[in-house]
Amino acid sequence: MNAHRTARRRNQRGVSLIIVLFLVVMLVLVAAGVLSNSSYSANDALNVQTKNETFNAAEAGLNVAVWNLDQNLSATSSGSNTIDGYTYTWSIWSNNLSGGASTTVSDPDPNQSSSIAIPAGQALLVGSASAITGGRTVYVEEMVGLAPPVYLGGGAITCGKKGIINHQQITDLSGNHAADIRCGTIVSSGGGQIPDGKSYATGSINTITGYDGQRYINQAPPTFLTAAELATIQASVLSQAQSGGSNYYTAGNVASGTIGTSAGKCVAYIGGNITVKGSSTLINYCETTVVMGDVTVSGNASYQALPASSTHIVYVFGNGGTTLQGTPTNAGIFYVANADVTLNGSGAGNFTGAIITPNNVTMNGGGTATFYYNSTQTPPPFIPNTVAPLSQWDY
Repeated sequence: MNAHRTARRRNQRGVSLIIVLFLVVMLVLVAAGVLSNSSYSANDALNVQTKNETFNAAEAGLNVAVWNLDQNLSATSSGSNTIDGYTYTWSIWSNNLSGGASTTVSDPDPNQSSSIAIPAGQALLVGSASAITGGRTVYVEEMVGLAPPVYLGGGAITCGKKGIINHQQITDLSGNHAADIRCGTIVSSGGGQIPDGKSYATGSINTITGYDGQRYINQAPPTFLTAAELATIQASVLSQAQSGGSNYYTAGNVASGTIGTSAGKCVAYIGGNITVKGSSTLINYCETTVVMGDVTVSGNASYQALPASSTHIVYVFGNGGTTLQGTPTNAGIFYVANADVTLNGSGAGNFTGAIITPNNVTMNGGGTATFYYNSTQTPPPFIPNTVAPLSQWDY
């Protein structure tokens, strides 16, 4: 009996041992699977990170190519650099911006057998980079064209903030009833008259009724030039003004006399202020003028942009404000970038032109003072010397 019980116990212990061994083997297999999956997940995460960083490096190369083309629209250069440990290359692969016909080039990626057609007025740029761990090279390619012109809106007064329109009548000399006012808010605290155009407020306050009997509110904001676009205008006008001929350049102030000559088209660059006082007269023959300071016309002084049949624009960059009062005539378009504008008419004082500023405009009149606007003379478009993306792809 005892021998039988002992044998049975031994058999039970043997079965238990087999079960324990089986469970141990299963736990080992599960642990191995978990470790394997964790390893695969870590590798996948590393691969995704490496791929993203390689693409970012290639795109950085493309951005460098765009920057170099913006500096020189006829460039065909290339180069390389590093970012976050990745080496990228960039190239203005084919520049057909000034071409008159389409051209065909090979793809920058040597693994691509197809050719790429570059239409006239476009360029092909490329940035490429390889992963630190090796593997294939990533190519980011982009077709670009010349950036479109920037058109400023028409109208007698355009301001980004508040337009305070008191007393003075605004008349469209062309008879088109287009002497519009467009500002953030438009108010009148002293008998503002009906302008010979429409009245648009981009905000919810407009107390001036336009020619059509309406006071428009919550309208689309007007277009103003960016700091980069204004810097381009400064640099371009400065370069032309210093080239001689009919152009005009001074690093100082101007108080009277003439700017440019009537002999031909010109641009003017004034490093200081325009300040015309008393009975002084200043005649400006240049269609484009940059004033790095402020503009003040006061008393019985006269500022005239001639010939009146041409469109004249003055870009004012000072911070002290532009004030036009007295009897300025044929003043042209004033784009005041960094300060407010004040129009103070008196007696029979007239202003002929337009005001554009992202800031405030205050117009006060008296007597028969009149603001004349010629809707046939619109601000010249800004032509950027830069490129804009048309399409992009990567391999």
